[in-house]
Amino acid sequence: MTKNITPESPTPEFSRIIEVDRLADGETSLSLEANAEERARLAKRLDCEDIHCLTAKLSIDYRKSKGDIRIEGRFHAEIVQPCVVTLAPVPATIDASVIRNFNIHLNDEDQGRDIDLNAIEDDEPSEPVKYGIIDAGEAVAEQLALEMDPFPRAPGAEFTGVSGDSHRDSQGKDRNSGPFAALARLKERSENKR
Repeated sequence: MTKNITPESPTPEFSRIIEVDRLADGETSLSLEANAEERARLAKRLDCEDIHCLTAKLSIDYRKSKGDIRIEGRFHAEIVQPCVVTLAPVPATIDASVIRNFNIHLNDEDQGRDIDLNAIEDDEPSEPVKYGIIDAGEAVAEQLALEMDPFPRAPGAEFTGVSGDSHRDSQGKDRNSGPFAALARLKERSENKR
């Protein structure tokens, strides 16, 4: 049932297309599992060394009278990221929830306009349904990207900094680093040139 959304847009790496016209009014359960090729392509997109597994158990709640569609559930991923200090492999297990809201009556111009943030509370705002389809796999992939550690570190890996002549304060912080220290050095250089 996977198909390209438009001729210009490539199919996402982990795509599970749901055609809104085929959805029953009410709640439907859906289990997803990425195959080896999908995991490899998604790992490349997310700058992972590997994704060993990616599964999700979702419910799709369609309220036809209002045009509301809600994808909600949990996913499990086992990934390997490169350490930001040593590039050593850093394995991680991610168990997290995913919630996405759509509405078939919205269009791109409506999205984000006149949103009452107090009314939304903790709920996700609705996105427009494009081309009569939603992609449950891509919703999971996007949430995985948000849940990943942006700065994974191998055990014991420490970043020692670039400067070899740094001076540390009483808390061990480098007094010669940071934006204000850089501005002070620029000011000092300009004064020395006078």
